[in-house]
Amino acid sequence: MTLNRIAFLCFQDASASTLAGPCEVFKHAAAHAIGEGSDCALDISVVTPDGAAVTSEGFIKVQPSEEIETAENQDLIFVTGMSYGRDVKVESSRRICRWLAEQYAQGACLAAVCAGQALFASAGLLDNRPAAIHWSLLDKFQERWPSVRWSADRMVVADRGIYTSCGATSGIDLTLCLIERFYGVETMAACARWFLVDFPRLRRNLPPQLFSPPRSADETMRDIEAWLFAHFQEPVRFEALAAEYGMSWRTFQRRFAAAFRDSPKTYLQKLRLAAAQNLLEEGSLSVDQIAVRVGYDDPAYFRTLFKRHISMTPSEYRKAYKFSPVSASDPGEAGRAIG
Repeated sequence: MTLNRIAFLCFQDASASTLAGPCEVFKHAAAHAIGEGSDCALDISVVTPDGAAVTSEGFIKVQPSEEIETAENQDLIFVTGMSYGRDVKVESSRRICRWLAEQYAQGACLAAVCAGQALFASAGLLDNRPAAIHWSLLDKFQERWPSVRWSADRMVVADRGIYTSCGATSGIDLTLCLIERFYGVETMAACARWFLVDFPRLRRNLPPQLFSPPRSADETMRDIEAWLFAHFQEPVRFEALAAEYGMSWRTFQRRFAAAFRDSPKTYLQKLRLAAAQNLLEEGSLSVDQIAVRVGYDDPAYFRTLFKRHISMTPSEYRKAYKFSPVSASDPGEAGRAIG
């Protein structure tokens, strides 16, 4: 399949970077593929649902070439990044979904950055297929479209001509994957060298998410939760806390478990270990110092708890997920850090 026509689908308050960046990379790829000094033999259009101009999140005005109904016979439709549940109105999304389904049936490839794949799912195009999604949207998307095999640990997922990616910065990874498909690996590599980016990252090194308690409707439990967030490093006597809020110990345990799906002791452990994860990722404290910082006087017990809940030791976790700023004087290290 050749790539002659691309339509970038944009929305109000969408991500301008997921339009401008991929556009530039695609133009460079087309020029490289047909030879230096040649004109870009690629028809790139920008479309909006109704053909009206939109303003991106960065207050950049985007003037479209046309509306979706007139953008026919596309080889690729690239849905730019948007905020889920905010940008596409119900009455217009049906038109968009129908247009996407028609174009796909006619042979077009479809690609979306982050929440844009909500349109593919709404059109039924992702049923029983794998798809990438940002970790913050995983639960929402799984609940709304349970037939889709959503993944938050893959940067880009390709399945039978439909490409999805997990976040705004993965838009370039998505673009390079598409360029490899249409122009080949040599052109993709040339684009990566020109724009100083690494080859597409198909998976990402995502730290395990240990602590994500539900938002409780119990106002008293929310007050207790706020207190725990402020005092988790200190010795916590839950029986005294229950009495302070006028509850028996049994009532406190029952309401706490109903609110947060964990016992008070387990909740406190997870809260402390989540704080330890952040310190291991971003700080330079020793493991023993981190143990004390998050509320454990016994570092050996802290290590045991960490291994039990995270499935690796604190030192292994730091090695895998520590944030390391890259020195501009070390291009080799920069190349390793990008991926």
